[in-house]
Amino acid sequence: MPALPDLARLLCRLRDWRLYLPNPSFGNPSWERASLRVLVLRLSPFEDVQRSTPHLFLAAEVRAALPDAFVDMAFLPRPADARLMEQAGLPLILGTQSHRPGGEFDLLLVSNSWLLEQVNLPHLLASSGMPLTAAERGEEWPPLILGGSNASASHALVTPQGGCVADAIFFGEGEGAVGALVARFRALRDLPRRERLRRIAEETPGLWVAGAPSAVRRARAQRVGAAAGRGAPVLPGPEAGTARVSITAGCPCRCSFCFEGYDRAPFRTIDSGRILEQARQLKQKAGASTLEVESFTFTSHPDLTVLLLELHRLFLRVNLMSQRADVLARTSGLLDLQVAADKHSFSLGVEGISARLRALMQKGLTEEDLRRAVGMIHERPTRELKLFYILTGRESEEDFAELAAFLKWLKDVRRRAAAAPRVVLSFGLLVRMPFTPLAHDPVSVDERAWRPLIGRAKSVCETNGFEYRLSSSWPEFLASQALARGGPGAHELLRRLSSAGSITDAGLSEPARRATQEWWEARGLELDGEPENQPGPFDSLDDDERQDFLRRRYQRAVSGKDAPSLAPRPPVDRAQIEKVRGLVERKRHLAPVLMPVDVPLAAAGMGRQWIDAWLLRDFLARLPEQADNVLSVSETLVSGSGILGEECRWYGRTTAEVIAWDTGRLRVGTRILAPADHQPAEITLRIRLPADLHANPAQSLAEYLRDAHAPVTLERAGEGMRLSVPEKSRKKKLLLSGSALRQGDDWVMDLRVGPRPFVEPWLRVLGGADAVHSAEVQLTPPAG
Repeated sequence: MPALPDLARLLCRLRDWRLYLPNPSFGNPSWERASLRVLVLRLSPFEDVQRSTPHLFLAAEVRAALPDAFVDMAFLPRPADARLMEQAGLPLILGTQSHRPGGEFDLLLVSNSWLLEQVNLPHLLASSGMPLTAAERGEEWPPLILGGSNASASHALVTPQGGCVADAIFFGEGEGAVGALVARFRALRDLPRRERLRRIAEETPGLWVAGAPSAVRRARAQRVGAAAGRGAPVLPGPEAGTARVSITAGCPCRCSFCFEGYDRAPFRTIDSGRILEQARQLKQKAGASTLEVESFTFTSHPDLTVLLLELHRLFLRVNLMSQRADVLARTSGLLDLQVAADKHSFSLGVEGISARLRALMQKGLTEEDLRRAVGMIHERPTRELKLFYILTGRESEEDFAELAAFLKWLKDVRRRAAAAPRVVLSFGLLVRMPFTPLAHDPVSVDERAWRPLIGRAKSVCETNGFEYRLSSSWPEFLASQALARGGPGAHELLRRLSSAGSITDAGLSEPARRATQEWWEARGLELDGEPENQPGPFDSLDDDERQDFLRRRYQRAVSGKDAPSLAPRPPVDRAQIEKVRGLVERKRHLAPVLMPVDVPLAAAGMGRQWIDAWLLRDFLARLPEQADNVLSVSETLVSGSGILGEECRWYGRTTAEVIAWDTGRLRVGTRILAPADHQPAEITLRIRLPADLHANPAQSLAEYLRDAHAPVTLERAGEGMRLSVPEKSRKKKLLLSGSALRQGDDWVMDLRVGPRPFVEPWLRVLGGADAVHSAEVQLTPPAG
């Protein structure tokens, strides 16, 4: 492996280069002094999972249990990044903070969130030089413990002989359990690693060790809904300033197709006091200005109105994620409450295209409720409506006629609406998941039968003027259904898919598609409807009573007896709606004030959203009494003008906009700037560049400015160079004056620049991403 400086420079060429910068929010001790070294591994690229929380949850659990542990993260590299890493001889499992391969850690915690993602685990292991099964790794390699929302459907990881790609799999809710597990793993450090796992499994509900009898049950947390990410690192990216808090656990619905609804049972609401406490801690510890309320159906929380009011007082933005159309239709004031709370985009899961097919899926949604909900949304000021459907393979012409009638009605509703929202109809293909009633449904994957149904859905939508989307391709559906219900043969397919490369949102490669088709053709393009005819290694997750329950639910579904709609909530009090509306409207008109702030060197390169979160967290750490007053702190000198570009690694004195309920409270112990300081006419930059990469950066800058029609003159100034800028070039508002001096291994350039951005484009000309990301830019605007 290259030496660290060379490795850091190489990693700066990656598209996800920011992840590999030293991130102070991890709060790690030195590698040598750490009590345990734990790597949290995601099986998808960071850009695909940055809005999810499992990696943050796992990191927070480890940190809470072992404050002196070294906690690191690794993500499946994007394809272009993976190619660069492989060309350099780097393993794909590489800690973003330690820059160490997975094999050097004591323990790997792997999160598996969706079916096809599990294919990436053996792919990552093989690409990192690690044996593919627990038995092959033995005591020479750290154990891999896999969990996540797809854990109960990860049986393809188990070999026909009972071995497993992971050393252990955790089923169920991990709040509290993960921390206890890693603490116990550390306490048993004198035992062999495999023996440690066996000991821990004896006292940890939900933990199954590879090769052991599969008599295991799902773990259920005593305190569900721990705030994901509380005390976890803040990762660079668009979601750095967004936190997520759960208000419920499980789902009150029992849709026959829904894996999560059965895997996460029972349904529980989280106490409002705990939710608000967790939200406040997230704001203070993560610097979040936006909060996403997580729930399978947030309208199920009894204290929703109070929560919305209090959360909007705490955060600049509050986003509500998922709800039921029937509850929306039947609850007076519920839609108006959401619009008052600044929600203007709505997503509704319709699922079946007809009442008959919704009964098969036990959706409990009547045509009357669907039309009422959609009609109400068109009567309010909304921007977008997404309707989600699932094709089952059982659709008939009568079902499509019912869909066409609904869309014709919807077209008429839109014609009458004062300002109709954009409408998107998204269709998926039904994957029969294990541990659900529809796991008993026979599966046919003959494309000749499915293609006309997919085409008919598209035609009905577009004929009526609606935007149609298909959420997964045919090969992805084939592979997903094979891994979900493939029985012992699923492991064989997993190996073949893994050898064809990683799987991301971009879909399957051509070799992976061929492997999937061949696997199904060998099985006659269908699977029996009875799961016991394809026995799986995790069958003990359901006892006989629960299996009988699932069969009864399936029989009800295929008989056409739909589940009842959810009961409506009590009507939402109009006075409360107006309270929420008034609060949101007042927040919308808050005038920001300017403050001088210092962005530390440790934040250089982490990106605008991360820096804003860092500034808010730092502000509240110094002035905790402002937690209920300050809503956001946003750097504005660089971000507002784009003067340095998005990719430059900058730090130093700048200005920030602070939005607060009461700006008068800010004037105690803080300095408010005049509006004229928002965008000064000039700023001073000190740029450090590695001399081994750049022989003469001053000459390069002079040539760049000449091509930009702002020529300068280079002059010797002692041991350095001076860039003299004539008055005519100054009027271009690019470079106003500058100098360059060699200091040890670096070039140091002091530049006085105008407000027009040119630094990042010049650095790209100088040396591409190497120059942009290796440059260290210190910002010193004139004193306000």
